[in-house]
Order: sequence, then structure tokens, then C-alpha cells
Amino acid sequence: MTENGELALVEKAKNGDIHAFEDLMKTTSGRIYNLGYRLLRNKEDAADIMQETYMAAYENLPRFKGNSSFSTWLCDEFRSHEDAEGKGKNDYGRPSEGNRGFSAGNGISGLVRHAG
Repeated sequence: MTENGELALVEKAKNGDIHAFEDLMKTTSGRIYNLGYRLLRNKEDAADIMQETYMAAYENLPRFKGNSSFSTWLCDEFRSHEDAEGKGKNDYGRPSEGNRGFSAGNGISGLVRHAG
């Protein structure tokens, strides 16, 4: 996705368009999941922190100013969330049993349902 297309989706999401945020999640979920997996070395934990990152990003979306790409900002959200939670490699302590958590196909509505 081009940066302009990404920014257009961000603006729509800021204005309450859930589908736009879901599209942003679909285009960035691989990057966020891989970042979580490299840190945690566990598929389920990577899915959990990805879900937490998207929930925080959705709540903090009004703070996105466009000074970087959405993907870069999202990685910063991941890092700040990971730092605030104190989650580092293997802190979750669960065995790798596969990705039973969030997937980008679930969309933000799946995130909200899964978190509740």
C-alpha cells in the first residue's frame, strides 16, 4: 500500500470508519506479528501482543499526526506498549501451540469482542 493510501485510511479511521482501520490492520498485521514473534518466540504471545497493540493504536489514533507512516507509528505503539507492560522475551511463559489469538481477518470488531 502506498503511503498516501495509508494516510487516507488513517483519516477515515480517525473519523470513525471501522472498515478503514480494519484495512490498516490487514496491511500491517504481518509486520506487527513478526515483531512480536521475534521478541517473544511464541505464536500465541505474538498474537496477544499484536492484539494489544491494535487496541492501543485504535484508542490512540487521534494522536497520529502523519509525521511518519502509519506502519512506523504502529511499530512505535508496539514498542511503547511492550515497554509499558514489561513484556520481553518469554515473559508470557506459555508453550507455543499455534496462533489461537487475533488474526487480521477478524478486524477491529473481532478485537473488541476478543478483548471483552
